[in-house]
Amino acid sequence: AEGTTRISGIANQHVKECDRIAAMTAELSKLGVTARNLPDGIEIDGAGSASALLSRLSRSDGEPDAKRAKKETGASMECYDDHRVAMSFAVLGSVCGLTLLDQACVGKTYPEFWDDISRLGVDVAGVATTERASRREASVVLIGMRAVGKTTLGE
Repeated sequence: AEGTTRISGIANQHVKECDRIAAMTAELSKLGVTARNLPDGIEIDGAGSASALLSRLSRSDGEPDAKRAKKETGASMECYDDHRVAMSFAVLGSVCGLTLLDQACVGKTYPEFWDDISRLGVDVAGVATTERASRREASVVLIGMRAVGKTTLGE
């Protein structure tokens, strides 16, 4: 798109499975897209047409845009263990080719997502959660009434 897109009134997206606005801002920057994290939303500067974005991301090797779109840009996108972030980047990957780190996170809400999107002709590479487990520590959340020993158990 041309110009700047501003999405506002979505402050709640800062406190979902991850800070989705910060995630989008950080990951889009890997593609050379300028995005600003705002208290109540996000602003994204347009890259022009899809072919303009592709020409910035891909080698200029004389291939038609349609073929170049199927190539990977080399960008690896973090999904932050958030199914909506992963699915959003899968759609973007249909245009410019991406590697999604942690494709398995979509399983909690839409286990058939990768099968369904591949039926549309989208091929998105990814790394399964189990391959990445050594990169981060596991979290444990203790839920219960007050004064039942959650802190003691947690220690």
